Amino acid sequence: MRRTSSLLNASRRSSSRRAFTLIELLVVIAIIAILAAILFPVFAKAREKARQASCLSNLKQIGLALMQYAQDYDETYPAWQDFHISWDWKDNWQAKIGPYVKNGDVANFTALRNHSGIWRCPSVEGWKSGTDTWWLCSYGMSMAVAYSYPIRWSAGGSPYYGRPASLGGIGPLTMAKLDNPANTIFAGEGGNSGRLDVPWNQRLYTYEVTYGYGPKNNAWEQPDRHTGGSNYLFADGHVKWLKAEEVYPFSDLPAAWRAGMKYFALDPGEAEAIRVHGGL
Repeated sequence: MRRTSSLLNASRRSSSRRAFTLIELLVVIAIIAILAAILFPVFAKAREKARQASCLSNLKQIGLALMQYAQDYDETYPAWQDFHISWDWKDNWQAKIGPYVKNGDVANFTALRNHSGIWRCPSVEGWKSGTDTWWLCSYGMSMAVAYSYPIRWSAGGSPYYGRPASLGGIGPLTMAKLDNPANTIFAGEGGNSGRLDVPWNQRLYTYEVTYGYGPKNNAWEQPDRHTGGSNYLFADGHVKWLKAEEVYPFSDLPAAWRAGMKYFALDPGEAEAIRVHGGL
């Protein structure tokens, strides 16, 4: 009997030693909360980095398709839009290189509503239109390879590459025209217009973000989609992430003109025209 009592007392003492006090539980909870506060942003950043890498891969595949198209068409880049055929998204540059892309649907080009595969950046949310969700193309063509600003400044008109001369356009853009294709942005992350404006215009991005005209995903260029920067496809087919302020320095107009000279001029003559027009 005495032995049984001793065992029971030992068991009670052991149980009392294993139990946590309220203070100890609160300390443990506080430590877990602190660790969560530290780690959750790290996990979120890691997820965004993964999306950035996936987006970069998308643009790389688009770049490969672009290079194949250029080789099949005598080293000519696709026009941003075939104005002489129709004003329809099926005649847009994405549709032109669509046959060279196996991972991505470009069949529904009526309003660019149903892009998939490599045409959709994983960081982009669907654009809401009433009760519908449109998956718009996440990438836009640089207006510098779609449209000649120096010709417009000097001669006026609407000098789009690939547009017929009867409509004020100029001939197709060829690889030979580019002095430094490895430093010329061909396409990058943009909104539903399928275009990137040049830095000195800072088109709809500045208007919408600065003046509140609409949601940012309606913009042309999207220079800060991934951790303060965006991915770009260059005219030689390579891709690269660049900081927002390097390509679109919104708070510094002279820097924007210089960014235009660096990334949006097709040859030294255009770079000089940009410099003069910007008063640099």
